[in-house]
Amino acid sequence: MLNLSELKPGELHVDLGCGDGRFVLEAIKRGAKSYGVEIDRELAEKVVEYYGINVRTGDVFDADVSQVDVVTFWFEEPTASRLLG
Repeated sequence: MLNLSELKPGELHVDLGCGDGRFVLEAIKRGAKSYGVEIDRELAEKVVEYYGINVRTGDVFDADVSQVDVVTFWFEEPTASRLLG
């Protein structure tokens, strides 16, 4: 997904439903500013503690992505259809 988005160093990236944080970590490795949004507070806290990355606890449908350059997400049905309309 990050290859397809042509994410560039310095761009702002968010991973909605970031889970274990792998896309956030990869975006940071590529020089982007990146954070994740995860609804599972316990998982988000573990990821922050283990990797030291920015993960915000919350519902992805409430996330403000208006200033973000690249958004990634990997959802199963029916969550994806709810997001995409």
